[in-house]
Amino acid sequence: MIITFYDSQDDPEAYMYNRIVHHMAETPLNHLGLVVRHLDVRKPLPPMKELGDVRGLLYWTYSDYGHPAAEFLPWINKLLDRKIRVVLLSVPPALNAENLAPDLSALADNFWRRFGVRPSGKWVRITYDMTLTRNTPHMLDFERRMEGVLPPYDAAMVDPAIGAVSHLDAQRPHLPDTRSTLVATMPTGGYVAGGYTHFSQENAQFSQWWLNPFDFFRAAFQTDELPKPDATTINGRRIFYSHIDGDGWRNLSEIRKYSRDATFSSEVILKEIVQKYPDLPVTIGPVVGDLDPDWYGGEKAQRVAREIFREPNVEAGSHTFSHPLDWGFFEDPDPRKEEPFLDQYPPRKGRVGGHLMEKLGLEKRNLPSVDTAQWKKLIAKAEAKQGAADAKYLMEEAQKTIRKNYKRPRAYAVKPFDLNLEVGGAKRFIERFLPPGKRVEVLQWSGNTSPFLEAMRLTEQEKMANINGGDTRFDREYPSIAWVSPVGRQVGPYTQIYASNSNENTYTDLWTDRFFGFKHLVRTLHNTEIPRRLKPFNVYYHMYSGQKLSSLNAVKRNLDYAREQGVIPVTTSHFAHIGGGFYSSQFERLTPHTWRVRNHGQLCTIRFDRSAFQKVDFARSKGVIGQRHQYGSLYVMLDTSKEEALIALKEAEFSGKRPTANRLYLLDSRWRVWNFQEDGRGGARFFASGFGKGAMTWRVPESSRRFQVSMESLDGKLLSNATVEANANGAITLALPANAIEPVNITFWRL
Repeated sequence: MIITFYDSQDDPEAYMYNRIVHHMAETPLNHLGLVVRHLDVRKPLPPMKELGDVRGLLYWTYSDYGHPAAEFLPWINKLLDRKIRVVLLSVPPALNAENLAPDLSALADNFWRRFGVRPSGKWVRITYDMTLTRNTPHMLDFERRMEGVLPPYDAAMVDPAIGAVSHLDAQRPHLPDTRSTLVATMPTGGYVAGGYTHFSQENAQFSQWWLNPFDFFRAAFQTDELPKPDATTINGRRIFYSHIDGDGWRNLSEIRKYSRDATFSSEVILKEIVQKYPDLPVTIGPVVGDLDPDWYGGEKAQRVAREIFREPNVEAGSHTFSHPLDWGFFEDPDPRKEEPFLDQYPPRKGRVGGHLMEKLGLEKRNLPSVDTAQWKKLIAKAEAKQGAADAKYLMEEAQKTIRKNYKRPRAYAVKPFDLNLEVGGAKRFIERFLPPGKRVEVLQWSGNTSPFLEAMRLTEQEKMANINGGDTRFDREYPSIAWVSPVGRQVGPYTQIYASNSNENTYTDLWTDRFFGFKHLVRTLHNTEIPRRLKPFNVYYHMYSGQKLSSLNAVKRNLDYAREQGVIPVTTSHFAHIGGGFYSSQFERLTPHTWRVRNHGQLCTIRFDRSAFQKVDFARSKGVIGQRHQYGSLYVMLDTSKEEALIALKEAEFSGKRPTANRLYLLDSRWRVWNFQEDGRGGARFFASGFGKGAMTWRVPESSRRFQVSMESLDGKLLSNATVEANANGAITLALPANAIEPVNITFWRL
């Protein structure tokens, strides 16, 4: 774990996290297996007894506020005492303070001496004639070359005696006394002079790294030998999942063959996507306001919902009841605060005689956009409790709290906001349309996707996973990993899991232009796979993509591309649980090459970087199903039916072949595999489940070449049976014919 500080008063919109660390650094840190814990600098420093699992401190903030020197200086020295690494991308105020008392000044000097980089106290403002010396080229000029006039900096020098290494120096030509360290790593952590991490254009919201964050944090936090929980991979394959937010459910499609019949966009998605790609699961979360006839729904919208959720490859989600746009607006709900916006909500379409007359086809009539009686009752109750408020004042306060890009705080407001209705109420309403055996599995956050603490608590209470937020892009328009989001963010004791890619909204100028734009998702998918796998393969969009032919074709292109890749398709809730496992996983090092893994939940891949010449020692490992080498890393596959795993590694022979072992092990699989049990004769049996045909490859022992492979349903029905033989590389590749959405039992019997 890495700890960092944020200032809750300096940046109140950054809810419980450090915006610059979250935006720029957390993705590389997650890739290195490190979870970031954000602490409010306005609260007391954490005691040492709470830092047992902390690997380092990353200090990077633009706030001028810091803990008092009398508290901070002893604390940061204790970090070094406990071998907790310190990485400074900005200097804490207490370490930069002037006129310190002698005892505190001694503590500051002691820290800098032990840290290995010591600022001289000289501010170098004129830099036009400075030249750079790149001592470690691979750590610099990562996305953009550092050139031109340099930012001003605090002069500093490293101490090589303690192992500090300067990676970037600045100096005036022929004046060695002006030499200063700008980037350094040392056994105690790392240092970057302020302004030398990345290039940014604040007005354009454009950033690119000068520093290579992967190599820098790897060296500063010394992560090479750490096992890394990996939320991108299952059974050696990149995870695929797809989810659809229900926005546009009732939009009439403009596609020629559907427009004549006034077909809803949601029905187009059903016919053109869900039913034509049965091998790819999709999670669909309606906005209940589009289904409930007391809001904007009707029989037609509900019929489409029933038909969609009847499909076996569809998982049920919820996109809330009224689709909050600005979640922060409702953290302290007061109906009077929303009252100024009530005339901005869309009118409802009703029918004379009510819902029972709908089938008679009577003329539609407009209904008020809100339930006036309920609103008046709740506002009167609030005024009786808190007193009447001036209407102009309410409008001003409401406008202050609502974020930019929103004209109103939610999509619909027929009834006053009710958080229980948004979470549990929406879940139970959607479940009316589900076939037996299905339930709403995941809440797909709406609007600005920034839920507050109570919303997270209710979601967990309802036993739903959660997803959305992040908006990952990595393409020509967004050419930096700065736009690749981390796995999620902390919200108090809860974790919001981010969608792994942005949806079509950001590719179409907020659904106003370039409706074909979502086809460019493939660039992000490529850039987050090579040279390092940073994200799963996620296709995330809205129901309104069924409105236009170009947007529908863009979705199809992305799904066709998924079919061409070696992915493992899973449901969205399953990925969200894997994301949760990333944050909960715990590791205990038993020997230099042996680790115990606990609390990994559904996360089933542990990655060891720079391990091309290592392999799993299966004789000493437990709860391990297989292994695969990719991109210079060793991906170890865990059995999620076991509460903990023991991973032992040993040196791998260099033969150009996949590593040998004295037992059957998995190399890759399109289906999930768990409950793996050896039979003592070189064979095994296990459960498997997945979408589409069951392509999988197993490495067999040298002494075993031929196997009988059978597949049965859990009630004992034989689904397939075949004799297979290993190839020259000792591998057996299967293409099991069945669709195993419901788990199956597979047996390898050595012949």
